[in-house]
Amino acid sequence: IEFAKPEDVTQIVALGCLSFEENGLNTAGIPKSIDKALQIVLNCIIEHVVLVKRNEQNPKLIDGILIAQAATDWWTETVVLHSLMFFIKPEFRTFKLVKEFIDEIKKYVILNKTALVFDVFGQMNASKKSKLMKYLGFKDFGSALIFTPGET
Repeated sequence: IEFAKPEDVTQIVALGCLSFEENGLNTAGIPKSIDKALQIVLNCIIEHVVLVKRNEQNPKLIDGILIAQAATDWWTETVVLHSLMFFIKPEFRTFKLVKEFIDEIKKYVILNKTALVFDVFGQMNASKKSKLMKYLGFKDFGSALIFTPGET
């Protein structure tokens, strides 16, 4: 696991688009914007935290990503990291790799004396993901729900 480089941005956004589809966000009635995704991901690479797992056979390819952005919430002055995306290509998903990503982001959080708010977002295996994150030391504070006018 290593920090992403600016030249990784298009590959990271492509993985983000896979995540968007896999997690059912394409059915939420909120269209994705590739231009905005490129802008946000590049900003996160430069200003925040983007971790990648490179392919062992071809290190130019990325097999997994974890993006976190430092920000304050409305209720505190404390800057914390907020996960924006955590995605591993299906063929590389293992408990070991998930744990490697989480261990690496935890090291960053400890080193920077902050906290990490990790959203388990999406329809696919949400309860399983939440259970796994609790097992890895996270506290459960709820879930994400979306209302889109005009849909039932």
